[in-house]
Amino acid sequence: MPTGARVSETFIEHRFELAGLPGHWWGVLSLGVLAALLYLVVWFYRRESRGGATDSPRAGRTRAAMAGLRCLVILVLAAIWVQPILATYIRRTIESYTLVLIDGSASMQIADRYADPNEASAVRRFLNGPGGDNPRPRRDELQAGLLTRNGGQWLRALAERNRVELWRYGDEPERLGGVATEETRDVEPTRPHPPTGPANGEPAGEPATRPQPPIRPGLYPIPEAGSPVTDLGRAVRAAVESLGSAPIAAIVVTGDGGFNVGEPVETIAEYAKSRGIPIHAVGIGDPSPMQNVRVSELIAPASAFAGDPFSLTAHVVAQGLESRPLRIDLVEQSGPQERIIESRTAEIGTDGRVAPVVFRAQGESAGMHTYAVRVAALPNEGILEDNVRQATVRVLERKMRVLLVASGPRWDYQYVERLLERDGSVDVSCWLQSADVDAVRDGTTVIREFPRRAEDLFGYDVVVLFDPDPRDVDAQWARLAQSLVGEHGAGLLYVAGRKHTSRFMTHPECGPVVEMLPVVVDPEAEIVINQLGYFQSQGWPVLVPAEAASHAVLAQADEAAENAAVWARLGDVFWHYPVRRAKPLATVLLRHGNPRMANSHGAHVLLATQFFGAGRTGFLGFDSTWRWRRYGEACFNRFWIQLLRHLMEGKLLSGSPRGALMTDRDSYALGEPVLLTARLLNPGHLPLEAAEVAVAVHLEDGSETAVTLTPEAGRPGWFRGRYTAMRVGRVQFRVALPGSTDPEAVTHAVQVVQPNLEMRRPQMDRAALRALAEGSAGGRYFGIDEAEQIPSLIESRRGELVTPGTPILLWDRYRGAVMAVLVGLLGAEWALRKKEQLL
Repeated sequence: MPTGARVSETFIEHRFELAGLPGHWWGVLSLGVLAALLYLVVWFYRRESRGGATDSPRAGRTRAAMAGLRCLVILVLAAIWVQPILATYIRRTIESYTLVLIDGSASMQIADRYADPNEASAVRRFLNGPGGDNPRPRRDELQAGLLTRNGGQWLRALAERNRVELWRYGDEPERLGGVATEETRDVEPTRPHPPTGPANGEPAGEPATRPQPPIRPGLYPIPEAGSPVTDLGRAVRAAVESLGSAPIAAIVVTGDGGFNVGEPVETIAEYAKSRGIPIHAVGIGDPSPMQNVRVSELIAPASAFAGDPFSLTAHVVAQGLESRPLRIDLVEQSGPQERIIESRTAEIGTDGRVAPVVFRAQGESAGMHTYAVRVAALPNEGILEDNVRQATVRVLERKMRVLLVASGPRWDYQYVERLLERDGSVDVSCWLQSADVDAVRDGTTVIREFPRRAEDLFGYDVVVLFDPDPRDVDAQWARLAQSLVGEHGAGLLYVAGRKHTSRFMTHPECGPVVEMLPVVVDPEAEIVINQLGYFQSQGWPVLVPAEAASHAVLAQADEAAENAAVWARLGDVFWHYPVRRAKPLATVLLRHGNPRMANSHGAHVLLATQFFGAGRTGFLGFDSTWRWRRYGEACFNRFWIQLLRHLMEGKLLSGSPRGALMTDRDSYALGEPVLLTARLLNPGHLPLEAAEVAVAVHLEDGSETAVTLTPEAGRPGWFRGRYTAMRVGRVQFRVALPGSTDPEAVTHAVQVVQPNLEMRRPQMDRAALRALAEGSAGGRYFGIDEAEQIPSLIESRRGELVTPGTPILLWDRYRGAVMAVLVGLLGAEWALRKKEQLL
């Protein structure tokens, strides 16, 4: 068959064989026996003396003729014994394959600068043709040029000896098709596939072959490189196993060698070696360490009030750079327009580190505000896409409604009440339990009675209890407070005091309130207080746990070092209410600085918060924050405003009194699942009952999709669902509330970003590609300018499959003629004997 042929051929061959011929020594013995029989026949006929047998010449010729006839009979019988057959053989030509695996990961979008002159020269040599004028080609452009330039000459050369199969590898392997040449431009043979069945979605009994459309060199469809990870091992196994038992001449892998998930290159090479397959690797990209600056994280509050300043902290990472200034801008984006709010200069240290950069911003109007931190591009920077990171802040216009409940006019209560009255963003109402019935109440909104009804209590965003007298807190009010926090997303803060806290924590009707707190009450708290001393003559500082140092409630300064210095001097804790420990899901913000104030769970908890249902609760274990005012009112004021706003975050994020839509965080990597949780109420503010809830998903490019939420077992009004982020950008979720006459809805937004896995080590990994090639069955590594050598190194592994067919038994087919020959020979001998009177 010609070398360039691509279509498998089948032909039938017939061959004469002796099926019964003995082999080895049995064959020699059989020939000896046959020769002996023939010799005996001749010997007996030469000595024939019956009848007219004489020694005359005529008699000798007669005996010789009869001996010849008898020998012919023996030879015919011997021929029948060795079973002459006409054997049938079906010969099929089996095509061999070359697998070409191309890199489709996100790192292939990098445009390298090639700092090494030798590397730059190699790329210029390769680009000596179409696209040669591009000074900084992207890696995927170089890869596409290898496959498509000159009418696909490289692929055509590979296809001269073996069929070529194109695959793309990244997060998922994808077969692109088989390469068609001039000889096969209209035909693509059926490729062998592993057996299919119900396990992989096909009916049992389907044929294990599928026709595949050919790809024409020069018309190669270039897929967009954008996979968030690179898994080569999975693609190699899928490509090899898709061919079944077909011989594979070689595997050619093109890419930058950034194999960051799946099997290591040594395992992939060993797999190919075990099958006798060489892997030739083509390196694409710059192997030298890349100079790059990226914004790794932008920390911003989820929400803020209109007109209130807030902080945005940018964490910048530098690679391959040191001792160089960076210009960093904070930009507010509004559609296609943007406004630079602030610019900073940060210095890259000698170790490549950059200190966090803190910006201050302020939303003037209510709504969703998008901010971006942008690092100015450096002259030799290889990746520019990661120089920017965005964050979205929800700016709220409505006031925070706060209810202060206190057993008596303690100092903390008085200073907090005056602070909130002066704050224009707060609407505060106060209930002093010790005041006379006719006393004038404090607050910007004066109340005449303690809010015991749901319609009165549910209008507040935060309830602060300053050492309340448990006699005014009945079981019904405690249950309403639990519903306010758990179902409606409000916040609740309990401030401990010397007079009533011990009784409140053990009072049976106060149980629903105590249950919400982020601490576990110590039933022996009074004994602990007596042992430690009810009154302390020395004020002790508070300790900020390391994990809470950057918490929004404790932000007293923009810089971390300055913030730590502020908290190091704050304290003056003379009395506190000891609890056993914080609950598992609580966040401890402050602990006691006295080494004696500790138990088996660590230093006593002074301040902790936690989620409770849709809202948040807090526990402040001392009542002397007013003493911080001696260091300046700013510390006291900032702490209390930040604490109250943190507690009301559940309501801030819901956007509607009838529901909240939540995620576990605000930023997700591409391809990562987003877990959605919704708390929804009906028009009567009771838990919504529905078999499912539809969530509209709005993407940044204007497209839309939908996600279905299903009810959570045992939690009325709570729904849960899952969405997989498949596009980079801002994603907004929207739930239309059923039963509403106006377009009331619950919304929530997250940011989907490109994962950093592909960019953590963006330079081309020549060592990995070389190990992959040299660890296989005779593969080699090539630079992009050397790839044209590969087709000449790959030999054809085209094979031939011979299948025996049904043989034709000549004795059986021509038995009549054989019997006639035998009878004729024996009859001729008998007639000759009779004529010569030898009977």
